[in-house]
Amino acid sequence: MTASSNGPGTDGSDRVVARALVVAPDGNHLGIQDKLAARGYHCTLATSIPESDTSPEGEHPDVVILIGDAADQIKLGSGPQAPIMVIGGEPNAALNVGHLRVVVVDALPLVFNDLELFSRVDSLVRLNTIREELDRRFETMGKFVAQPPALELPAINSNNARIVLVGSDPEMLGHITNILPPGSATTRFDEPYQALAGLTDDPQDMLVVAPGTGDLEDYLELFRGIRGNSRLYNLPVVMVSDGKLADLDPPYTAGATAVFQWPDEMGLIRTQTDLLVLQDRYRMAMRSAYRQTHMGRTRDELTGLYTHGFLHEHLGAQIAAAQAGRKYLTLGYFEIASLTKLNTAYGYAAGDHLLRQVGGIITSLVRAEDVPGRYHGGSLCVIMSETPKGEGQAALNRIGGVISNTEFAVMDVPEPVAVDFRNGSAELRDGDTPESLIQRAREDMG
Repeated sequence: MTASSNGPGTDGSDRVVARALVVAPDGNHLGIQDKLAARGYHCTLATSIPESDTSPEGEHPDVVILIGDAADQIKLGSGPQAPIMVIGGEPNAALNVGHLRVVVVDALPLVFNDLELFSRVDSLVRLNTIREELDRRFETMGKFVAQPPALELPAINSNNARIVLVGSDPEMLGHITNILPPGSATTRFDEPYQALAGLTDDPQDMLVVAPGTGDLEDYLELFRGIRGNSRLYNLPVVMVSDGKLADLDPPYTAGATAVFQWPDEMGLIRTQTDLLVLQDRYRMAMRSAYRQTHMGRTRDELTGLYTHGFLHEHLGAQIAAAQAGRKYLTLGYFEIASLTKLNTAYGYAAGDHLLRQVGGIITSLVRAEDVPGRYHGGSLCVIMSETPKGEGQAALNRIGGVISNTEFAVMDVPEPVAVDFRNGSAELRDGDTPESLIQRAREDMG
């Protein structure tokens, strides 16, 4: 039996943030459909897992949520192939289902914090977006390369995880260390500010904090710093409370992935850290696979971004997919307004050198699933799939802020060069073409 529940888009439209299939054998879906619908999700309710996915094109689930005994229904290769969230039941049993490591799995107890549910489900949906975009990008690449490489992802496991521990209570940290995944290499810091600098210099698989008697606000500031860092914002962050923290909303709002109470929930840490490390490594494996689509005829030699041809062709494919699934799509548009002046004063070699540096910064700051490309001259674009305009514009402003506040060392220019860097964005509308979407994003710069 199935039923649907749809929340309005974040802008009041009929577009959806994502599609969730929620399965509960006893019909008790825990009100999850209402919680997710309020966030713009479309939810389909069921009492059993379908043997095969018969959803219309564009309406396949982006995440499958299995409640209670629903996890026992999973059969290898059956049902929707999407990231899976197990709520209740036995998460360790889910870990033993081999194919779940391919489609990604997470788990929550039957009693959970709503913000934790949203954070974890959103993360799984984003992993699904990354994988679907990877498939589309290889398809576009095939139009430019005679023999594109085959898409192959390496085997993923949680062995030898690199984990940073932060806290001032050596006894608690010692207990946590003993229940981490086998072979984990841990680095310890006493203070949160030390951890942020250490993570920036040497990225890890996970951060685990145990504030103990420390100032909670210092740890919340660490979480916010991680989520505001383009290189760290996907890092799993686990907090272990001493059992005295009654309100779990502040750590989740600041960016914690999971919060456990000491010592009652210590048994969950091993399973959860294992699952979260697997997710993070799956994400990194796909990032590596993206590089295979960014070479030869698809790569703009000057900026290091995708070429104009690839950008335009792929934007058309993205628009078609978004329209079919009633998903959001935002196009970002950048312009180096001072490039012509630099070319006139110091020559095109200087302008090219600046473009190369700006392209490198954009590449380092966009998400793996975003598509940065050179439109023409000093104009650059970023395609952001399944992203509403507000969220996309915030990301563009962060990138623009970094570039605008950077003084570039440019060849043959005697002093540092500050860039007049402008950006705008446009959200997909019905009837849009690549040209109309690009034009509206360009006009949005003002």
